[in-house]
Amino acid sequence: MEGVVAGVTDLRSLPRRKVPRLVDAVVAEIVDIVLRGEIEPGTTLPAETDLARRLGVSRLTLREAIQTLVVKGMLDPQHGRGTFVRPVASWSPLDPTLLAARARLLGEDVGEALLEARRIVEVAAAGLAAARRTAEHLGALEQALGAMRAAAAQESLELWVASDVRFHGAVFDAAGNPVVAALFDAIGELVLEVRRQTSVDMGRWRRAIAAHELLLRAIEAGDPGAAREAMSRHLAETEEDMRATRRRASDEHPAGATASGAHASARDMPKDPGTVRALAGR
Repeated sequence: MEGVVAGVTDLRSLPRRKVPRLVDAVVAEIVDIVLRGEIEPGTTLPAETDLARRLGVSRLTLREAIQTLVVKGMLDPQHGRGTFVRPVASWSPLDPTLLAARARLLGEDVGEALLEARRIVEVAAAGLAAARRTAEHLGALEQALGAMRAAAAQESLELWVASDVRFHGAVFDAAGNPVVAALFDAIGELVLEVRRQTSVDMGRWRRAIAAHELLLRAIEAGDPGAAREAMSRHLAETEEDMRATRRRASDEHPAGATASGAHASARDMPKDPGTVRALAGR
């Protein structure tokens, strides 16, 4: 992006997206099978041997995927009866793939729900950060903001999203409340994915950098009121970006679903590239 000054942050220090794992692909495929209506909540998965053969994976890999979904609240293994798909409302709302599936099956709005939660938590966290920040916290925020500038200069969506989420994580750290920080950790992956979808318009990045700059200066000045206001305004702009993304996706796919809207599918959220069989053949 012309006109955006690159920071000095070493972008190699930013978190990278997870390397696709076969188990993750199997998890996503099981979720998709349910979304397609081939298996309904309240019924059981096919026999382990049959399902493993269908997916082209070993029974050991399938068992690990099933256990992952048991922990996430989607599946319920019952001795002698099989593995049941639990009611959709029981599925973890903190897992990006399952939250997208819940959205499609229950008509929930993933983006709106996440934004509402962020307003509840992040505005207050910004005020705490202004009251409690240390020089170390300010350094972390400056570094994250520099990374955002550098990512914008390189027009790198992945680095942009990672540095954006990193900045917000630094605000939580500065708030000095481990319970509040844990709340962000719980939704961090979901925030990352939604930001990935709503940040495709690079023309909006300049405004986002300005909003983060304003928030940082309020925290640096030790002004809780100004910090809360800056965070509130930033999240309002985020809401505008989310709705613009939804409108654009609706125009492009009028009969389909949008990843940040009320009918997102598991395919719209984090999923390993390629098919399960392609990964199994590695």
